Amino acid sequence: MICPQCSRSVPIRSLLTGTNASGVICPHCHASLCPGPLCTILLAVIAFGAGEIALLLLRRAAAPLWMAIVGFVVVAAGVYAIIAPRIIRLRLKDSNQPHLTGRPA
Repeated sequence: MICPQCSRSVPIRSLLTGTNASGVICPHCHASLCPGPLCTILLAVIAFGAGEIALLLLRRAAAPLWMAIVGFVVVAAGVYAIIAPRIIRLRLKDSNQPHLTGRPA
């Protein structure tokens, strides 16, 4: 992932913090960044789709339900961690963008 302000690389661990992808801070220029909504939706569809395929394959192989659920979580998290840096395109976060609650920042 590249910061649009300073054109330097933003580490993937910035996405895996407590605020998740909604509040990424560039460690070099300290710009507040957020991913585009379509990139986030595409990443979720790919990760959950891969997890669902793993769940179906494990259930078809007669694996216990708990093992199929663990397989779903592991595959979805792995796909998210591998694909997130390649799909997510960061942009500068507008200070007047409303939060998820609809109230201004």
